[in-house]
Amino acid sequence: MEQPDYQALKFYWAEWGSRGTLHGEPYARMINHCKLFFSMPSALDIIGPRFYEVMACRTLLFCPESKSYEGLFEPDVHCLTFNPDLSDFRDKLFRALENDAERESIAARGYEHVRARHSISARAEDFERALSDVLCLRK
Repeated sequence: MEQPDYQALKFYWAEWGSRGTLHGEPYARMINHCKLFFSMPSALDIIGPRFYEVMACRTLLFCPESKSYEGLFEPDVHCLTFNPDLSDFRDKLFRALENDAERESIAARGYEHVRARHSISARAEDFERALSDVLCLRK
């Protein structure tokens, strides 16, 4: 099997929470400068805020397939996913890096989705609706 040529790629690697981790505006600028950003659910399959931050920056979110995304966003529509066994990781990574139109299209759909469904105001409306439903049931 041919080894992938990762030598030509520029990676930013940081253990989040360690010294040197970016925060605030420098963090957002760093995401904005990436063609894609790799993120994955926690060991408990929890989707952290980074998924939404990446999509909100119009950067392609690149993540392993997971049932955790159901109801939150659509794989290969709002983000690009790969098999958890990494069998298609290389092909999808290089396809995304080489195909600007496809990468930018998925990133744009992710941005619009986060803006419409996962903003603070959208979440507040969902909470208000759910609370209203519960209160109406108790009357």
